[in-house]
Amino acid sequence: MAARKTVDMLNRIYPLRKCKNLGKKECLYYHIKECLGYCTNKVDEIMVDNMKSEIVSFLNGNHKIVTDRIKEKMMLCSKTLQFEKAKEYKELLDYINITLEKQHVELHDYMNRDVVGYYHENGYLSIQLLFIRGGKLLDRNSMIFPMIDTLEEEITSYLMKFYDKHKIKPQEVLVPEFINCQLFSDIFGIKFINPKRGAKNNVVALANENAYIAYYEKMELIKRDEARSIDANDELANILNIENLSRIEIFDNSNLFGSFNVSGMVVFINGKPYKKEYRKFKIQNNKNDDYHTMEEVIYRRYFKVINEGLVKPELIIVDGGRLQVMAARRVLQSLNLDIEVCGLKKDKKHNTNVLVGGVNLEEIEIDKSSNLFHLLTRIQNEVHNFTINYHKQIRSKGALESVIDGIDGIGKTRKNMLLKKYKTIDKMKEASLDELSVILPKNVAGNLYEFLNDVGSDENE
Repeated sequence: MAARKTVDMLNRIYPLRKCKNLGKKECLYYHIKECLGYCTNKVDEIMVDNMKSEIVSFLNGNHKIVTDRIKEKMMLCSKTLQFEKAKEYKELLDYINITLEKQHVELHDYMNRDVVGYYHENGYLSIQLLFIRGGKLLDRNSMIFPMIDTLEEEITSYLMKFYDKHKIKPQEVLVPEFINCQLFSDIFGIKFINPKRGAKNNVVALANENAYIAYYEKMELIKRDEARSIDANDELANILNIENLSRIEIFDNSNLFGSFNVSGMVVFINGKPYKKEYRKFKIQNNKNDDYHTMEEVIYRRYFKVINEGLVKPELIIVDGGRLQVMAARRVLQSLNLDIEVCGLKKDKKHNTNVLVGGVNLEEIEIDKSSNLFHLLTRIQNEVHNFTINYHKQIRSKGALESVIDGIDGIGKTRKNMLLKKYKTIDKMKEASLDELSVILPKNVAGNLYEFLNDVGSDENE
């Protein structure tokens, strides 16, 4: 509770940008004074950089700069007779002090460090990261997942991904005895240590204890979720008359008005995602044609399965209705593969609606309160998000020039002018209609502006 209040407090004191995409008018955060209105106002970049530096400083253990700001605001409100506001700031100050007092760690050197703890049982691994800043336990990160490799491999892989992703790094990381500290230190430029005794070893023991507690707190929920997934998987097998349904491979396609066609494949085993075998496909067919796109990706995937002797699924699910299912079945038949195929259709609100399958490709209604419906929704969301993220990566690697090729009224000269001013799609999307009209005739600028807005709405689906 105290930590959450501290995060809320940072949002109130530092009105940084909250929205991923800039809108056309101020949002709620602006009106409650938690944003400077970056979408419509010119914001002082130096001031923004200073705010970010202060937040980073606070998270690294320097709390004085933030507490002094709160005291200033509290005194100002008191002098201007805004006693209710002054009381709110006093409560925020109390919450910070409570958080810092309760989370003091006895290491006495005030170094910024992370501590890694773990606990494993019954094929599941619980990892706990403690973030100590300025001698205070500021936050923690907890994760529980099924083990596929050895304990050493699982924790090494997890830490590699974690420190590659997070840009604010500590001065020191305390890790279990089997971690290769020299390797991690060389890669990330941080001091990794295997403490054997003393206060540091005690803090690692504390992290291990936290991992143990998290395991037993969350394991019951995980087991219940697994049971629901297995029940739903069995129900799907019964509906489609599949004797032993274990492995499902699911496909989705994504394109931008016929450009940058890609497909994604995710894998579920016994109702659970198996991320190690997710696959991405760049589609050679450059038309907005779901039927032929589905033919291409299914052929490429299962030609490889045959040639390399890979594990075949008992079921293939495609995102779409009769046409997509027919395309997949046609390709499988040409490869002499007997694998059941069904489709998932969405309603007008983009929610999972019906299952399309069986010999006659009938539309099978699914009870929206059932475990099966929730599993199918999860499957559809997983493959959609995986494919859309891949699509964004492809587009961000230089897709701008190809995107604007399709806009009427934009020839070589105007395209070069746009490319010179706006290096990426995101930067072009931030431009107003008036700004685009400086380079383009008003009607062409309007077409481009409308097109870019459509791109934004497609990304948010």
